[in-house]
Amino acid sequence: MHDIASRTIAAWNAHAGEAPERGLVALAFDMLNHGTRLVSESANLAWDGGNASHAIDMMGMVKGGVTDMSGLMDLVAGYLGREVDGHVCLGWSLGGHSAWQAWFGEERIDAVVAVVGCPDFMSLMSDRAAIAKLDCGANFIGSKYFPNDLVKTCLRNDPKALLFGTSPIHSDQSRLKPILDARVRGKRLLLCSGADDALVPYAN
Repeated sequence: MHDIASRTIAAWNAHAGEAPERGLVALAFDMLNHGTRLVSESANLAWDGGNASHAIDMMGMVKGGVTDMSGLMDLVAGYLGREVDGHVCLGWSLGGHSAWQAWFGEERIDAVVAVVGCPDFMSLMSDRAAIAKLDCGANFIGSKYFPNDLVKTCLRNDPKALLFGTSPIHSDQSRLKPILDARVRGKRLLLCSGADDALVPYAN
């Protein structure tokens, strides 16, 4: 993300002119348990890599990324000594999942770029569980691999779960409109997904 942040600033400065009315600050940080913040390599593994708590670990990192971003938004104006009047979030891969949650959950966000991110954590993990052939019985959701506390976390934070709960997607526009108006009205979203991505399928 540091490279993307640097190139974004360079592009902004190249087009801003000699006396721009607005500036641009880019803050880039590693996700929890990644890069300079690595604590446990095993926690980054999936089920087929021997990590039985893959879904829990991953949601912790996704949700933690949103929390870290919000904390920076709380304080950056004080460090700059000037008012900040707009926020854009860009996340890639694991950060893309966080970007989706930030778009729905952080009211100060104006726009999000989610690169290889998924708004439906339960579906994404269900597909991975099927591929891994986990011994979860008839229902993966609510099993030891995706316990009820994790389901509740999704219901509070994940876009698809906020809109539809654990049910399949339906088209009840009258029920969805007030939720969408309250959470994303006026915000912009750019999605970038790979058509052949097997880890985070476009369909999810």
